[in-house]
Amino acid sequence: MARYLITLDSEVHADNTSAQAAITAAGASVVKSYTFSLTFEVEATEEQLASITGVVESTAKNTVTSVAVQVFNQTHLTHLASASYAPATVYEPLNTGAGGDVYLVDTGLYADHEQFAGRSVNNLYSNFGSDFSDTVGHGTAVGSVIIGNAQGVSKDATLHNVKLFNSAVGDITIGEIIDALDAVLVHHNANNPSKAKVVCLPWVTTQNNFLDNKIAELNASNLVVVAAAGNNGSNVNNYSPAGVNSIITVGAYDADYNVTAFTNVPWTDPTTSYYTNYGASLDIFALGVDISCADITASDAYTTASGTSMASGIVAGAAIQWINNYPAKTSAEIKDVILQEGHRKGMHRLVFDENLPFSSADVYTSIVTTSLVGQVSISNLPSGRVLNVQLGQTITKDLELNLANATDLAVISFAPTPPWMTVDLTTGILTVDTSSIDPSLVPGIYLFGIKGTVEGKVMVEEYSVGLYNISDSELGTATQYYYDDETESYDEVVSYQVAPNFSPFASQKN
Repeated sequence: MARYLITLDSEVHADNTSAQAAITAAGASVVKSYTFSLTFEVEATEEQLASITGVVESTAKNTVTSVAVQVFNQTHLTHLASASYAPATVYEPLNTGAGGDVYLVDTGLYADHEQFAGRSVNNLYSNFGSDFSDTVGHGTAVGSVIIGNAQGVSKDATLHNVKLFNSAVGDITIGEIIDALDAVLVHHNANNPSKAKVVCLPWVTTQNNFLDNKIAELNASNLVVVAAAGNNGSNVNNYSPAGVNSIITVGAYDADYNVTAFTNVPWTDPTTSYYTNYGASLDIFALGVDISCADITASDAYTTASGTSMASGIVAGAAIQWINNYPAKTSAEIKDVILQEGHRKGMHRLVFDENLPFSSADVYTSIVTTSLVGQVSISNLPSGRVLNVQLGQTITKDLELNLANATDLAVISFAPTPPWMTVDLTTGILTVDTSSIDPSLVPGIYLFGIKGTVEGKVMVEEYSVGLYNISDSELGTATQYYYDDETESYDEVVSYQVAPNFSPFASQKN
């Protein structure tokens, strides 16, 4: 007999009781019931496994996969300040992560480092018994850019230390990874699951469907999963978790916004060509070169690091701020805000060298942004989806335009509203009337933009409305469109154009 991880079909089994009955009826035994939906560790023969009713996926628990944290060489602080890299004292985020939670699944943490003094750290789970320490340095480095006293993007958040690895590169079983991720889900469900939290996964392993499906389930459970794209120079979809479409996968750029390239070995020869993982699953870019971070050699030791793992730590910290800004939004909505708010900035600033094996068309050209104290805007609503509307409905939505201070408000000509949408610019009310819309347009996601001038600055917010037939779940794979009012047709789009939200730092995916 052998140990397997299996997931059963929810359309066949109504609950865990039914699922476990099917397992025992086949002669197998349940070793562990996971928090993941209808997921179990079982002991069975191959014949018993094959006879369990309703199994939709399975893998041997001890299946070994090669894994690598995104190794870096032996300062993001100044780069967090402004595009001109002014002193970091000008970086004044609207939120610093207070009350937020981030699960860092990595090599542990050197908690005695001065960057973590007074910070909130919870040792949640270790693959090594009671050992939560970091002998590799990777988890400490990434953790310091998330919650570090001087280096952390969201220094007042709570970091939940999930130690999964004890080396930078090596082998691990799928079962060990699933056990760690299940511990994250258990903790999240027990601690206000209606509030979104962040999971940072700064590593890659060979693509595995079972693992990818569990990571997608984490993301669907109101957890904003942020993963490093990896430094392998090959398609991101060949890797887990980076290739999971629903999560945020992060690439890296340098101080000049050049899309960078790294390998899974230490940076030793800067003349060598290195490439960030690429593919349709790359969502957002963040600074990933010469990041100042905590070092494990002493409590006051520092180093600089480069890699998509460092970029993913910055994005994870920023995600906590966006959750603080919009605490009622789900994990999917938070992702939408992060990507869309950073798209116009990324579209104009990111540089794709002609020698790279991919172009800006292959990725989502967004860089991570945050809201600053005193930041002005034409609207209190961030760019992104403002409504999901069922075919046949008529719904209104207040776009919360800054009517007191914004002038020259207008619907932008290259992103107009379609005929079944209207915006009253004197009140800021959007009306969506789908009572007579062509059914062939549903499901679909339709974009439009509003511009205005505040304090002498022209600003744009770009919004979208999703149309569905029966359930808004249809929008997960729906096509996105702009309306062409000259030809009265709908043009399919790959990228959004959205508002420039001043960014103290920058970051892109699926």
